[in-house]
Amino acid sequence: MTRLPLQRLDIEYLDNETTDFGPSTKRGIIHEAANVGWSWYSRFPGAAFFTLKRLSGHNALLVPGLSHIRIWYVNEATGYGPKLVFTGRLGDANESGDDVVWTAYDYLAELALSMTGYRVMYEGKRLIEIVDDEWRRDDASGKFANYGATKRTKGLLRHVATGTLQNPQNNTGKGMRTEPQFGVISVPRLLLFYDLSEIGRANTDNNVTYRISRTLSPTFHFLRDDGTQVVGPRLIFPGNTNSYRFSRNIMNIRNVLATIGTKDGKAKFIKATRQAGYFGFDNFGRREDTFTIRTLSGYPNLDSDTGQFAAQKRVTERAVAEAVRSIRTIEFDIANFRQPMGWDPFDGWDIEDQVYCEFEDRAGTPTERWMRIVGVRGRMGAGGYQQAVILQEPVS
Repeated sequence: MTRLPLQRLDIEYLDNETTDFGPSTKRGIIHEAANVGWSWYSRFPGAAFFTLKRLSGHNALLVPGLSHIRIWYVNEATGYGPKLVFTGRLGDANESGDDVVWTAYDYLAELALSMTGYRVMYEGKRLIEIVDDEWRRDDASGKFANYGATKRTKGLLRHVATGTLQNPQNNTGKGMRTEPQFGVISVPRLLLFYDLSEIGRANTDNNVTYRISRTLSPTFHFLRDDGTQVVGPRLIFPGNTNSYRFSRNIMNIRNVLATIGTKDGKAKFIKATRQAGYFGFDNFGRREDTFTIRTLSGYPNLDSDTGQFAAQKRVTERAVAEAVRSIRTIEFDIANFRQPMGWDPFDGWDIEDQVYCEFEDRAGTPTERWMRIVGVRGRMGAGGYQQAVILQEPVS
């Protein structure tokens, strides 16, 4: 009798419902995949893959582009699970003489297959008004009829529910609005929502984000400030991690930034510098660059030329303040269940949460800090289950 490993990934696949294009009848569960991998990220689509023998009976029941996939994690050693770690739609099959490698993508990826209208203007709108229109608006007639991503006839996202939609706020607590010229011209909605979240982050420390939930009933959220500091689990090296890759991104430091603004209808040169501090040019040398202002949202008086120019100057000053920060990134390889303090996926933590990390830097100096989880990858193969967690230093 073959015994299943104490850690495993089970793959459930379901038929496609042809009205709302969501999952319907369960067709089977795959236990015998030779390799299984999955990923989940902040604001970016996740993907999955699994390998079956060419003559496996599951291959005939899987339908590329239509079947839905759910991957469940089980850890019999800790009694954890089954935990849903991936849900999405089946992609292509790569067949050889021996096996078939199936791919899948999560539902967030389908926002890249949903297109905005042509020349739809959103002048001076709250960001959440744009999100709401692009996600679920459906007027009886006119350009917004059959429009929203979740309302389109035969749209891939019709089965996704609407969850929490919040408007980003600037540092004074006022809701952000777009500039008077803002609009969209037939762009993928994934790109638009990413840009709106970037606008929400541009002039605030809040962690503005969006997601489609990793649940049996997928739900879309657009959140003003997502994630919490998780007190319980920590990532420790040496300890519950095997190794890590850490970068301080020093070469991305800039202490002099310049851009082109407008004043009185004419182009105006704007520059901001940072002189003092470890990364200021007195100590670190002049490191100059140009940049393009992403947005003026979050600043007042944008309906006047003077107000817009004042906002452009403040944006430039904020940009250089961010550019002299060392934005640290780290990826931990999680130890397996045989070692102490194992880290099962999504056990008391999730994407966007902050966890405390402890490790030694390249000089052997103990380092501790809060880091935000922005991605996780898991893989099951001949070597057992392997997992990596990707983190960045939070802005706030």
